[in-house]
Amino acid sequence: MSPNGQPQRNVVLLTGATGMVGSQLMAKLLASGVSVAVLARDSVQRSRDPDRRTTISASGRIETLLSRFESCPGRPLARPTVLCGDLTSDSLGLDPESLNWIAGHVNSVIHSAASLSFRPASESSSGEPYRTNVLGTANLIKVCRDAGIDDFHYVSTAYVCGLRSGRVFEADHDCGQQFANDYEHSKCQAENLVRSESSWQSPTIYRPSIVIDSSGLSPVTEDRTVYGAYSLFETL
Repeated sequence: MSPNGQPQRNVVLLTGATGMVGSQLMAKLLASGVSVAVLARDSVQRSRDPDRRTTISASGRIETLLSRFESCPGRPLARPTVLCGDLTSDSLGLDPESLNWIAGHVNSVIHSAASLSFRPASESSSGEPYRTNVLGTANLIKVCRDAGIDDFHYVSTAYVCGLRSGRVFEADHDCGQQFANDYEHSKCQAENLVRSESSWQSPTIYRPSIVIDSSGLSPVTEDRTVYGAYSLFETL
């Protein structure tokens, strides 16, 4: 508690905790003693029978991941606060009680959630990757603004440089470059939203390139990138 009797705002809110980068961030933050809250969705899994589906709760998904990380000897982990919501919904799909909890406890946000779809948005009935990467980022920014959160960290990608050649500097951003796909374009648009938000002074943007999990603990979706080739090589 703070001196005035109010709860201290010392929680880090993490999105994308069920992804490869986000799950590693979650585990490392918890191992370091940081108080963490995660935004996650329930997941519906289809079986071989098209009429049967299994729903895994957001809490269950996080618990499965943390149990996997705890399989490393001597690595017990605390548990985060799990907020069941949806990045692409208004107010992140959270009820007023959860939004009030964020306003009273969270002082920092790490936005790692993203759609990694390389398919053209015109071929996606859901509008991905723009729906998650742009609309989702806008929804999260609004929640942060309403909650008075001004410490914002965004996990972008090195590929916001698009098809530019030569040396690209950190300060370079939207230079009229062309993009290889809608994923790159959507991440650049999301950076624009983060940079233009007036409720914080200096958000931190990270631009990783191709990320490979050498531990084998993080969830990885099927892909046709160099990571897919690496994963196949590891099984040989």
